[in-house]
Parts: sequence; C-alpha cells; structure tokens
Amino acid sequence: MKLSELLKGSGIAYVTYTDCPDMEITDVFSDSRQKIGGKGLFVCLAGQRNDGHMYLRQAKERGAVAALCQTDSQLKAEDIPEGLFVIFTGDTHDALSRLLDTFCGSPTKKMKFIGVTGTNGKTSVAFMLKAIYEKASYRCGLIGTVCCKIADREISYRSNDENANMTTPDPAQLYPMLAQMADEGVEVVIMEATSHALSQKKLSPIFFDTAIFTNLTRDHLDFHKNMENYFSAKCRLFYQSRRAIINSDDEYSERIYSMFGDRCVRCSALESKNGKTVEFLANDIEFVGNSVSYNALYQDRSTEIKCRIPASFSVMNSLEAFCCAVCDGVDGDIAASALSEMSGVTGRMELVETGADDISVYIDYAHTPDALANLLDSVRLGRSDKAQKGKIILVFGCGGDRDRTKRAVMGQIAAQKADLVFVTADNSRTEDTMQIISDILGGIDLDLQNQKIKIVPDRRQAIQEAVCYASANDTVILAGKGHEMYEINKSGRHPFDERKAARDAAERRNGKSRGDRAI
Repeated sequence: MKLSELLKGSGIAYVTYTDCPDMEITDVFSDSRQKIGGKGLFVCLAGQRNDGHMYLRQAKERGAVAALCQTDSQLKAEDIPEGLFVIFTGDTHDALSRLLDTFCGSPTKKMKFIGVTGTNGKTSVAFMLKAIYEKASYRCGLIGTVCCKIADREISYRSNDENANMTTPDPAQLYPMLAQMADEGVEVVIMEATSHALSQKKLSPIFFDTAIFTNLTRDHLDFHKNMENYFSAKCRLFYQSRRAIINSDDEYSERIYSMFGDRCVRCSALESKNGKTVEFLANDIEFVGNSVSYNALYQDRSTEIKCRIPASFSVMNSLEAFCCAVCDGVDGDIAASALSEMSGVTGRMELVETGADDISVYIDYAHTPDALANLLDSVRLGRSDKAQKGKIILVFGCGGDRDRTKRAVMGQIAAQKADLVFVTADNSRTEDTMQIISDILGGIDLDLQNQKIKIVPDRRQAIQEAVCYASANDTVILAGKGHEMYEINKSGRHPFDERKAARDAAERRNGKSRGDRAI
C-alpha cells in the first residue's frame, strides 16, 4: 500500500517537514526488534518502560523506510538516521490502531461489534453473548481473556511478552485477526474491552454497536493510579458506541447514566426496583441445584431465564447479555434458550470432576476483592442443604507486579467469608512469593490468622493439602487463576493445570495413590 493511501485512509492528522515521498509500505510495526521483510512504517510508542523514539536506528536496520513520531517527543535531528522519512502526529497510540486497521483492509467497517467492559464478569458475558447470537444464526467472532474464536474454532496470536495476560490483543495482532474474521464471514464480533486497551487507544477505529458495563471495583491501580482514572478509561468505550447496557446496581452506574443517558439501557437484579427506573429487571430469583433462574421483566414482557452457573453474579451477567441481544432484535425466547443450554465458562465457577463424590471443587478467576467476595457469597448461597453443613475451603494468592493495595483487602475478605484459607502463590512474577503472602496477611486479624489461615507458598502443594483436608460436604475453591494453564514466577512461565492438581489430590485423598489422607 502506498504511504499516501495509508495515511489518508487512516484519517490521522500529521505533518512533515519535507515533501512526503509516495513510497510503498509493506508493513506497519511498533517493535524495533521485529524484522521487516520489505519496507516498513515504524510507529514510535512511548510506554511505561520504553520509548520507541529512542530506537529509530534499530527500526531502520530492521527494514523501516518511514517513521511516525509523536509531535511532543524530544526527538532531535541527530536521532534520525539518514534515509528514514519522518512523519509527526499528535497521538501515535491512536494512530497505530488506525493505520493497522487501514493496512488490514478496514475490517472494523465490515462487522458489527459488541464490547464488554468492567472489572469482573466480562468473560462470562462475552461467552453468553456468543451463545445467544449463534443460536440466532449469526456467525460470531470472540476476543477475550480465555481465548479468541471464529465460530467454534480457536485462533491464536503471538504476544511480544509471553508473561503478559492480555485480554485485548495488541494492535499488531488484533487488526490482522479482525481481517481474518471478516474474510471468514463473521457478522458479529464480541470483544472484552479492558481499561488498558482503552487507555492505550488499541480500539480507536472501532465503533461499537453496543457497549456493556458490568461493574467497577478495585483493580489495576498499579497502572491507573486511582479509581477516577480507572473509571475514565472504562468510559472511553461509551464514547465510541451506539448503545450502552449498564448494570444499574453498580455504584458507578449513575455517573455513566448522567453522561450517556440518551443511549443507556439499565439492568437491575434488585427486586426493589421496578420497570419505571430500569428497563430490564431480574425478578423472582431462585437458586436450584447447580443453576439459577429468574424472570426477566422488560418492555411489558416477562421471559424466564435459567443459567447453569450457580452464582449470584450470573444473574446480572446473563441479564445484560439477554438485554443486549433483545435490544438488537434477537427474539427473547431464542436468547433465553441459548442461556439455558450453556454449560458454563472455563475457569468461571467451574466445577472440577475429581472423582471425589463427597466434596466439591470449584475453579474461578476471582482475583479482585469484589470478585472474591461475590464468589464466596455465591458458593455459600448456592450450596444444597446437605452441603451447607460443610466447610468452605479457599486456596488463593495475589499476583506479583500488580496492584499491591488490594492484597490486604483480599486477605480480610478471605478470612471473613471462608472457613479455612490456604494462602499461596498466584503468578508472583518478579516478586518474592513470601512478601506477597505477608501483604495478604496484613489485612487479617491475628486471631483469625491462628484460626483459619494456613500458609503454603507452593500452589500445587496448597491444592493438595486443601483437597486432602476436606471432609464430606466440604467445598474447595481454587481462586485467582481460572482458565490459566500456567504459573509465572521469577524464572518465567511454567505449565500448571489446577484441574489435574485437584484430581491428583483427590486421588490421594481417596487412597488410590501413594500415602493416604494424612498431610
């Protein structure tokens, strides 16, 4: 593609200090370590650790013939290698996404987009939406934390950081993926939109038909610094959407409604509300066995919804997915049928088949204070009368190189809401596991530490001890990792399957392998 076509098609404002040569561009890239086979446009990004403006010479050596720089950069003439044509724009993060969309054939203009944002629940809502739209005969693409899919086929992408847990792919992977989806006939793209991705303008070219807000609770403050910045980042999604589905029960919902009221549709799971204050209401909520059911009241109609994820948060998640589809013209009965047929989402309140019939083991991604509290409350509420007599045993830790301020809060919640807590590792990354555990214990009273807390730094061993300790009717919860099949520590990323660890522990507990239940 000609440079002039690329710049014009992207719609970015730019300046040059010499006449722009109309050269052929065969690649657009922002990583100076990436070798380009032809003639590349290098986009300089200033990040938290590195500044692309410092690597113009390396980019030229890799094949760059032109570079897009930020207008307010401190770039000097001597920093620009001879033969590299330089262009300036106000926001290179925004420009990169728009350039890659144009370079990939503008796939964002060829499909309908639904974005899901919030601290917790994004993955569950996204999978519910995919089930509903496919039941309604749409071909769907999914981009999220657990996986990326075209229909039932999982597609992969390569991240430059193998230790990153990236819900929204970087632009260099995202826009080729969207082009692939468009080429394969995808009609609806359902995407988890993170605060990081929105802050870094990864989604700038996308206009969303519907944006869904699940909730906002403490998380990612290592990146955003405070809750106001976090909230502002989430709100970016609504500026580039036609309709907003909002969780009216969340404390931030009123602020969102005051800003975007003319495009908002409100959902509530509180029966004290009525159709005059919210447009979609979950009424007559019941937990029966391994499911939750309720009546969705909307548009002078009532539709029974049944969801096979037995948790209180499943009510709002499924109601928002139902609301989105109905507002988009999907028949309510079709949407309800799709939700009832869903077996669940990997790593979200996932019941593990361990072979131990007298106990239950669940895996969940809960890694924020609010998510952990909701998880423990849901498990206690949703258990059968027989299981109510048993203990709730929690295995959890906190991630390293992430928001440190939530650790003590999560420790306090764990000690208050679980009967026994194994505090362990959870992707310690470059931090010392024992220091993270110490931070968690800082939120727990000494008396509760003595009564309820067991410190087992090795996560596999913690799972083994928790399962082997469990008595009949007990529930063991493995929180924090969910769908992840790895553990990250100072030496890097290592394969780790919590399901297998739980099954191995149950086998030992049942006396089918070495030793017996003694720890």
